[in-house]
Amino acid sequence: MVLRLAERGHLKPERGDVVLFANTSAEHPGTYDFTAKCTELLEQEYALPVFWYEFCTVEDAVGGVYKRKRTYRLVKPVPIEDDPHGYRSRGEVFEEMLSFQSMLPNPHSRSCTAKLKLHPGHALLAEWFSNSDGPAHEGHRKGKSYLNLEATAQTYLQNGGTASAKDYIKSKRYLQSVPTARPKQFWGDFTEAPVSDSRQTAPPLNTPSDINWWSQIERRYRREVPARNGNGISKFGFLGVSGPSYAQIAANNAPIRNRYSQGTPACDCTD
Repeated sequence: MVLRLAERGHLKPERGDVVLFANTSAEHPGTYDFTAKCTELLEQEYALPVFWYEFCTVEDAVGGVYKRKRTYRLVKPVPIEDDPHGYRSRGEVFEEMLSFQSMLPNPHSRSCTAKLKLHPGHALLAEWFSNSDGPAHEGHRKGKSYLNLEATAQTYLQNGGTASAKDYIKSKRYLQSVPTARPKQFWGDFTEAPVSDSRQTAPPLNTPSDINWWSQIERRYRREVPARNGNGISKFGFLGVSGPSYAQIAANNAPIRNRYSQGTPACDCTD
């Protein structure tokens, strides 16, 4: 599909269009070969940057306690056995996600899609369209893990966790074997296509491509009712009860709400 879009001129590198491939490290070998060929064609024939990326975690202190947090890294379309910046294909990324969440994905909780593809993809695009030169450094710079798994297990149990402390600690061991930080990366090191200096074009005004259109719709239909606790007014907008409004987002003064800052949209149509 992406090749057809490129052939028909619907993808335009000059406005910042890019193609993404989320590597779970558990793909079929043929998938890697095919995607590498598509990458070469898209970059050489259509000057479209193709970025391969992987879920990863880094370690940092939050409130004086060291924890892992999710992020992503760019990788090259060659095996890591051939290039230290290449992709992983032996399940390493998948296992890191399992260790991070301490549970297996299942039909009722498809966390692998969200954590391995959607969340890191949203974070990548946020940095790409910020006109940065690449993903910024994340994680502490001390070079070794400071995770206290026993203390983490106690917090888990205090919050209602159902696994035993022993099993919980066992599930977290893998995180101590992965890097504590992701170094600064540069877009140009991970694509053979030119990297445009400007990745934003003005959308048609007063259409759904213009955030102000969404702002107007939200103001027109948002419900405002007395809060259940009797304190103030609850506002029901696109981003939840008393969440940031599109007017605030357009003005770049929306309050921080972790759910949206981490890339989870309210629903597909308002992503």
